[in-house]
Amino acid sequence: MSLAVMIIANDWHVNGFSSAFVQLVVDPILEMRGVTLDFIAESETPVNPDLAKVYVFCQALPTNSMLNNTHVRVIWIPMWDDVRSRSQSWWNQLPKHLRILAFSRAVAEAARCAGLPVLDLQYFQNPADFVPASFASGKILYYWNRRGLVGPSFLIKFCEVLQIDRLLFRPTLDPGIDQRAYYELPNNIGSTTVEIISDGLSREEYWKAIEPANLVIAPRLHEGVGLVFLEAMARGCVVFANDAPTMNEYITHGENGFLFRRGWTLKRIAGALAWRIASHGIPMAVPFNFHIERLKDWKTLEFIDLESMGSQAKQFHAAGYEAWCQKKGEFYRFLFEGVPTVS
Repeated sequence: MSLAVMIIANDWHVNGFSSAFVQLVVDPILEMRGVTLDFIAESETPVNPDLAKVYVFCQALPTNSMLNNTHVRVIWIPMWDDVRSRSQSWWNQLPKHLRILAFSRAVAEAARCAGLPVLDLQYFQNPADFVPASFASGKILYYWNRRGLVGPSFLIKFCEVLQIDRLLFRPTLDPGIDQRAYYELPNNIGSTTVEIISDGLSREEYWKAIEPANLVIAPRLHEGVGLVFLEAMARGCVVFANDAPTMNEYITHGENGFLFRRGWTLKRIAGALAWRIASHGIPMAVPFNFHIERLKDWKTLEFIDLESMGSQAKQFHAAGYEAWCQKKGEFYRFLFEGVPTVS
């Protein structure tokens, strides 16, 4: 007797390039006994699904034919960074048999308000799988400028205030990001030595390059889950991140990490208005702003006990990893309860 799961996702996930997809979804299902697993791309979603299979849509919204079929078990895994702009009225229109796997409290809240069946999952890394962070060689900061979260002036000020010894800097932008977000840094900024993390590294080489870091700036404004900052916290690094899901669902400000609170400046308001006007098809030059350009009080950084904060991050992840492992039974039941087995 076996249970069959069909995962439907975009090409990036199906082709195995996303480690988050593997760790959050694929590995837990493969650990389930008596379960067979297969993958297809969104474009290959069957019009006439097999009622004995469970269809798991990862980020990709289930097709209308799937949503309208009340006899097939359909699971959707929406990520917060994809659905954060969706209104509650949009959620309310989803069919009530659609099951939601939520890796963010913000997603779970919207789905529950819409009357959808929800399983909350909060993913954690196992600290035992990582080389622990150490402050023995000074303060070493890692920042990957994936989406223009902070610019060079912010980064220089940050390194100055925290007296950073080494900055591990990866300048490579994500595909599709405004090229105005790209910048390079000199070999030294003040008393901080800058070391460039180049492209084309294998995962092993990449890990070796960033392993010395004990401070990390989480690179994105919003996250679906956020493996970069989770891996850092699991090691015992101090993570500095934007105060938004999912970072603020893991980080308690001032205890196990530090959250940047963005204020509405005139520059930011002007940029938001220009973007809104342009999005309605009215030609307009949209100014570029780095997402976080200043702190309200830079002196707050001077009073952080970095080693204690990193230790709390690691302890938090150790407890969270135990909870994640215990949740796997609920994961199994949520997928298969009431689904016929195949002999």
